[in-house]
Amino acid sequence: MLVPEQFYIPPVGSSDELVQSLPAMSMWDKGVLDHEKETVFRDSWLCMPKQLIRQFNPDVRSIYARPAPGHPYIDVLKGRGNATKIRTLGESVMLFRGSEPKGNPELRCFKNMCPHARYPMLEVAHDSDGELYIKCEQHGLVCNEYGKFVSHRAFPNATPEQRRRLSMPDYKVREWFDFFFIARTDSPPYSFEDTMRPVWESLARLPLDEFKYRSIGAEQRIVEGNWKLQALNYEDWLHIRDIHKRPSGLADAMDLESARMELYDDVTLMWAYAADPADGFDPKFLPDRFKDPSDPDGRRVYALWWFVYPNLTLNFYPWGLSVNIYMPAMVDTERMKFDPEKTEFLWYHYVWDEAKYRDIDSRWLNEQVDFEDVEAIKYIAENLRSHAHPRSRGLFGNLMTGPNTETGPWWLNRKIYNSMFEPHAEVMIPRVRKLYSAAAI
Repeated sequence: MLVPEQFYIPPVGSSDELVQSLPAMSMWDKGVLDHEKETVFRDSWLCMPKQLIRQFNPDVRSIYARPAPGHPYIDVLKGRGNATKIRTLGESVMLFRGSEPKGNPELRCFKNMCPHARYPMLEVAHDSDGELYIKCEQHGLVCNEYGKFVSHRAFPNATPEQRRRLSMPDYKVREWFDFFFIARTDSPPYSFEDTMRPVWESLARLPLDEFKYRSIGAEQRIVEGNWKLQALNYEDWLHIRDIHKRPSGLADAMDLESARMELYDDVTLMWAYAADPADGFDPKFLPDRFKDPSDPDGRRVYALWWFVYPNLTLNFYPWGLSVNIYMPAMVDTERMKFDPEKTEFLWYHYVWDEAKYRDIDSRWLNEQVDFEDVEAIKYIAENLRSHAHPRSRGLFGNLMTGPNTETGPWWLNRKIYNSMFEPHAEVMIPRVRKLYSAAAI
C-alpha cells in the first residue's frame, strides 16, 4: 500500500524550507504506475489523436484504435451512427457519433463493456424506425444512442434499478483541433473548457484552420525513462542552459533571460523571445500581452510551449505546431502489462508555414533538441535502474520568478501528488494563483 506522506509535495509557493520531489520509487515501481493509471490518468483529460483513427498504426500500444465492422476510420469523425473502439492504457472505450442535434451530431463515449456480462459492446445499428441503437452481440442487450437500456430477453420487465444498471457507463468526451479528449471519470477536477481556456486565449489570433497534418515518419517511439521523467524534463527550463547549450543550441536560439513560466490550474506555459527576431512570431498573431513594452515591434516570441496535464505538450512555433504525448509504455498487449521504466512517445506535426517548416532543424532545432532531451533522460533512467534508495527524494529551489525558477517541475510534482492522494487540494497558494490569474492574460 502506498503511503501518502512518502509522496507529499507542498503547494507551489509555500514557504517550506525543503521542497522535495516525488520519491525515486515513483519512477520504477509497478504499484505506483497502477495507482497512477486509476488516478492521474483516469481523472484527467487524455488526448486521443484523430490521426490514430484515420490511419491504423500497429506500433502504438498505449492507445489502440479500431473501427466497428463496416465503419471506415474517417466516418467516426463526421458520420452519424458511426463508432470506433479505442483502448487507452488497457481500457476499451467506444466513441460513437449520435444522430442529434441535426447538422452537428454529438460525439459520445462509453465504456466498451456490456453491463450484463462484460462482452465488448461495439455493434451499432438502426432499428425499423431508423433510430440508432447499440447492441451486444453475445446476449442481445440493446441500448439507445445515449447508452440507456432498451431491452434484454432475460429482463422482459426490467425494474428501474435493473434498467439503470444495464445502461452503458458513459465518459466525457470533447473535440478540439485534431484531437479527442476523454475523461474516464464522472467528475474530472476541471472541465475541459476551464482546462483549455488559457491555451485558447493565447491562440485566439492564430489561424488554426490553416495548420495541416504532416507525417514525420517516427510518430511513435519507446524511449527510456518513466513517463513522468519526460514531462518533468519538459517543465524544466533550468536544464536548457546546460543540455541545449551554446554554441548552436536552444540556449542560443532563444533569449534565455527572457524566458518565463506561467502556471494555471491544469496547464502551464513557458515562452521566451527569439534571439533573432526573424525566428519569432509576427506580433499580429499573438495577444498583446506577449509584446515587450520596451520594444513592441522588434522583439518576437520564439515559441509557446504549453503543457496540458498530465502528459500532453502543444508546442507552437512560427512554422506550426509540434505535439508530444507521453504514455506509459505497454510491453505486453495480451496481458495489458506496462513497463514503468519506459515511455511510449507520440509525436505529431501540423504545418502552417511551408517555407519556415523547411528550416525546422536549422532555426528551431527540432531534431537536435529532441535528441538532447532523450539522451539526458536516458542517463537519469540508467541511474534509477538499480532501484537503490527507493524513498530518496530530490529538491526544488523555491524561487518563484527569474531564470533559476523550478516552479514548473514543482507544479507537476504537486499535481501528480494531488491526483494520487488529494484530488481536491490546492495546487498553488493564493499569492501564486493570483500571479497567474486570468486577469494577467
